[in-house]
Amino acid sequence: KLQKELKVEKIRANAFKQHATMASKAEVCRADAAERDAMFALEVACSSAKLSKLQKELKVEKIRANAFKQHATMASKAEVCRADAAERDAMFALEVACSSAKLSKLQKELK
Repeated sequence: KLQKELKVEKIRANAFKQHATMASKAEVCRADAAERDAMFALEVACSSAKLSKLQKELKVEKIRANAFKQHATMASKAEVCRADAAERDAMFALEVACSSAKLSKLQKELK
C-alpha cells in the first residue's frame, strides 16, 4: 500500500514538475512576445521619425529648388531687360547719328 501511495505521489510530483515547466516555458514565450512587440514598436517609432526627418529634408530641398528657380527666372528677366535697354540705347544712338547727319546736311544746304 505504501509503495502504491509513493508511486502516486511520484506521479503527482512529476505532473506538478511538468506543469511548472510548461508554465515557465509559457512565461518565457510571453516575455519573448512582449520583447518582440516592444522592439517592433520601437522600430515603427524610429521609422516614423526617420520618415518625418526625410519629409522635412524634402520640404527644405523643395524650398531650395523653388528659390533657385525663382532666382534663375529673375536673372533671365534681368538679362532680357538689359538686352532691351541695350537695344534701346543702340536705337537712340542711331537716331541721334541720323539726326546729326541730317542736321549737318541741312546746315551745308543752308550755307
